[in-house]
This record gives sequence, structure tokens and C-alpha cells, in this order.
Amino acid sequence: MAFALKVLKISFYSSIFILPVLGIQFLIHRRRYYLKNHERIAREVHRTHDIESSVVPATFHNLTDVRSRNIFYNRLKKCGSRSLFMTILEIASENKISVASSTVYHDEHPSESQLSDEINKVVRLKPPTLYNRHIHYIDFEKYGFPQPIYINMIRDPVSRYQSHYNYFTYGDTQLASYNSQGKGNISRCILEGERFCRKSELMHYYTNYFCGFDPICQSSSPADRVEMAKKHISEKYLVIGTTEDFDNTLKLLEAMIPEYFRGAPQAWRGIRKFAKYKTKSRTREAGKMTGNAYKKLRYGILAADYEVYEHALKKYAELKKQHGID
Repeated sequence: MAFALKVLKISFYSSIFILPVLGIQFLIHRRRYYLKNHERIAREVHRTHDIESSVVPATFHNLTDVRSRNIFYNRLKKCGSRSLFMTILEIASENKISVASSTVYHDEHPSESQLSDEINKVVRLKPPTLYNRHIHYIDFEKYGFPQPIYINMIRDPVSRYQSHYNYFTYGDTQLASYNSQGKGNISRCILEGERFCRKSELMHYYTNYFCGFDPICQSSSPADRVEMAKKHISEKYLVIGTTEDFDNTLKLLEAMIPEYFRGAPQAWRGIRKFAKYKTKSRTREAGKMTGNAYKKLRYGILAADYEVYEHALKKYAELKKQHGID
């Protein structure tokens, strides 16, 4: 009975790939394929590094020797990442940290060979370095390496969806060469299910992002991906702040990782006061989202992302309370 249930569970994850006659054999081969790929990537990375296997990551509640560890900011799009990054640049010299940025901007879920290259790049960085890239969560420990300190920023899913839609549609004042792609009516796009509004950058964004590269993230079951995303948020991320509460996010980062973020709140006040930096999507032509379009997003298309978002918010609120941040 237990075996039958296990087979049913596996077939549910991979139902779109099952062949009528060779279904079970295919599933077994697929599982082995994923495991072999994890092992192969780890072997490729280890060929160029000599990392001690006894390294144990510091716990979130007792971070020690932070300057000997790197931070990985796998920044989400349209969640205040530019504001945070500019703040980091302002304080980097004073805090004697290095900042490294990927030159890959649009491939958030790279191929296996590219993932191997990315892991190689990150583990070669000399601490203390803060590295940032738009990329799905990578579990370095699965490839035999110590985990960097993960941080991120998150935003209300409907607000992020609309901001990203506007970015695609009208471009960005910071990126004058960006080519507009949308048609300009977000409500019609959502309600009529136009292809543009079903882009991966808009649908299931948080779920896929925090789930990462685990085999379960290829599953057709949103519930399984959501649970994995929530698990990673709980266990693998030190801080996930919010766009809506950016000032307190900086205070929390400073309180939890002062080696990297000392002076961040003051630096941000300076940036904002003197208008050194301003990011703005070209939204002058953007129409307001109708109530029906909002409901379809909130309770339909983005329902899974809201579960992930609310889980991250709960952790964020608990951390603020622990550190006395209102």
C-alpha cells in the first residue's frame, strides 16, 4: 500500500511526462537523471576548488565570524532591489566589504551548465563580499559547499505584478533603451488571459523563485512548490525584507549583519534627501486595474504567491520583534 501511494505521488509530480506504457520506468529514470545532475554539477565545481567538507554554516540565531562569509542577494525583480543595492554601494567602503554583481540580468533559471558556472563564480569570491544577481534560490549545500548568507526583498504580489507589467509595457526611466512589449491595458490583459500576462516573470514568480532548482520545483503541483519555497524561506534565508517597509528592512539588516550593513539607514536617508538616485517605471499611460482584474490576480493567478509572500512577512515580523524594531 505504501509503495502504491509513493508511486502515485511521484506520478503526480511528473504526470505531463508519463508515457502510457513505460510510465513507471520513465519516472525511475527521471529521478535518477535529476540526482545524477546534482552529483555531476557538484563534481564539476569541486574540480576547481578545495573546500573543506567539515565547514558548518553558522545558525541564524548565532551568526559568528560573519566577515569570513559572503552574502548572496538573489534579488527579485521590481521589489526595491535598486534602492537596496544603491544603499549597499554607499556603505561598502566604510564597512570594508566588496560588492560583486552578475552581468546576467534576464536568465533567472539557468541551464545545468550555466548553474555550474554560477556556483563556481560564487564560491570563488573572497569574503567579505556581497554578491547580487536575479536568480532562483540555489542550495549550495546540495553541491557540497557551505551556504552563503541569503538575503532578499519582497513586495505585495499584485503590486509587484502591476509594476513589472508597467516595466514591460512602458519601459524604465533608468533604462532608456528598453523596448516596450505590452499593449497597455492591464485589466483586459489579465481578464482575457492574454499571453503577455502569462509570462513567467508575472505568474508564480515568488513560488518558483524561492523554490529554486530542486527537482520538486519542476513539479506540476503548485502546492509542492509552495511548500518547498516556504521551507527555503524559513531555513535558508537570514532576512527577507519588504519594499513597503524599506526603512525598517535596513534597520533589521543593520541589526542582524552590522559587519555588512552598518550605517545603511543613514545612507538611505542621504540618498533619498539629496535625490542622488531615483527609479521610476514609465507608467504615465498605465490605466488603473479594475476590481475584477484585481480579484482574479489576488485569489486566482497569484494565490500561491500570496501564500509564499505571507509566510515571508510572518518571518520578517518575528525578526523585527526580536530586534526591537517597530
